[in-house]
Amino acid sequence: MASFSDESFNASNYLAFRPTYSPTLAQTIVDYHTQRPGNQLGLAVDLAAGTGQMCNALSPHFDQVYGLDVSTTMLEAAAPLPNVVYAVSPAEGPWDARIAPGSVDLVTISQAVHYFKRPDVWQQIRRMLKPGGTLAIFSYSFMSFPGKPQATRLLWDLGLNPAKYGDLWDAGRKDVDILYGDWDIPFANVQRLYSSAALVSPARALPSSEQSGAPETFIQRDLTPAQLEAYLHTWSAGKHYVARNPGHTTLVEDTVQQMMDGEGCPNRDQPWAVEWNNVLILGQNPSS
Repeated sequence: MASFSDESFNASNYLAFRPTYSPTLAQTIVDYHTQRPGNQLGLAVDLAAGTGQMCNALSPHFDQVYGLDVSTTMLEAAAPLPNVVYAVSPAEGPWDARIAPGSVDLVTISQAVHYFKRPDVWQQIRRMLKPGGTLAIFSYSFMSFPGKPQATRLLWDLGLNPAKYGDLWDAGRKDVDILYGDWDIPFANVQRLYSSAALVSPARALPSSEQSGAPETFIQRDLTPAQLEAYLHTWSAGKHYVARNPGHTTLVEDTVQQMMDGEGCPNRDQPWAVEWNNVLILGQNPSS
């Protein structure tokens, strides 16, 4: 997670232009959690909380939310909420001392679990969750532009082409592209909810049995081409690309211009609909 935890990382742009979560994401997590008799909506912990997007989504549902992250820069950009506490803590532990073992109702991880030492983080989560408590893992791959196939193709080429960003992602990016589809999640009653089959990554065609369950794509928003440029500059591979190619610093700008030209959209301030390929994995603490 070095790119995001670096002090030079632009956390304000990350917060402003990253995809926003649909209200149905938090509600789907809560519905899964409360279907088990006795589960409560007391304490939720969001690991790798970043700028607080998931904490913001959970705060109306839970009495208390803790957002933990190793990056002070990211947490400082999070908007304060009365029932959310942000603290610097690694996902693998130890967590903030105010969080007692066996006291947590829900643990969420959004777009980050591929960075963790998984055996350690699974053990820590099981130790901190109540019996039957819920783990929710959310992740998304590259975006698509409904009705703009040329722009979508160029965006995926930027992210996957080895001559561009393809080989320069932080460790774990390939796991994101397949939406953790080959992972064993060592929790009980695991469910995987994928976005529309039309959005599935070309890196992995999901079996038809996995192409259902989500009520809608959980993340979508409108971005203008100018905002898209700012968003693409938050991609972790971009910093590595500039370091490898110091004389070529306009790859993002060039790509966005090609997208506009290809779609015949000359206005940099005209909003485009954007959707992300995503998965929500839900499971329960198997300890009794």
